[in-house]
Amino acid sequence: MKRVNEPQQVSAYRSILVSMMSYKDGTTYENGYEFSDEQLGEIMPEDVYKWMANKVYGRPDPGHDDNPTLGRSSSLEYYKKALSYFIPYRLASWNPMTNSGNPTRSQPIIDLIKAVKKKEVRKQGKATSAVRPLEAEEFASTLNLLRKYPDILQRFQMPALCTFQFRMIGCIDDCCKFLKENDKQPALSLYIGS
Repeated sequence: MKRVNEPQQVSAYRSILVSMMSYKDGTTYENGYEFSDEQLGEIMPEDVYKWMANKVYGRPDPGHDDNPTLGRSSSLEYYKKALSYFIPYRLASWNPMTNSGNPTRSQPIIDLIKAVKKKEVRKQGKATSAVRPLEAEEFASTLNLLRKYPDILQRFQMPALCTFQFRMIGCIDDCCKFLKENDKQPALSLYIGS
């Protein structure tokens, strides 16, 4: 069962281990299941490889032409770290001659992560879900483009709407301090100026 005072990070790692062991053994384990050192010692690189490949490719034996559309290399690296946390000899590299050590540090796992990274670079993998903040230059460029519209309504209305939206939503932490008097001041003169 789950430990009483288990840190949240370890609990998240345990859910990854339970998922992999359930896949490996064909059994559904409870989320807080404690695996013995003997069970963990039976994990082979092939087991981890098939589970990871299934997570990102949707099949345990992907071919060279298959694309990892279900997951990214960063997910695989997280899975590797989570599984490695529970391996009895986690600091030891995998020794294929004796079938001992940390199976997540074996060459097939390393090669799988490299292959997924290569597909990502070629835009053949799952698209990143990371979002970045809007840069000041990008916002100013958008306003300048909108001001060049031939329709007079779009030329003035859209930049005003974008500036107001940026002021109210983009700077949400300042909205609590937003006073009625501030609404009459030129909003973000840096962006409004032509």
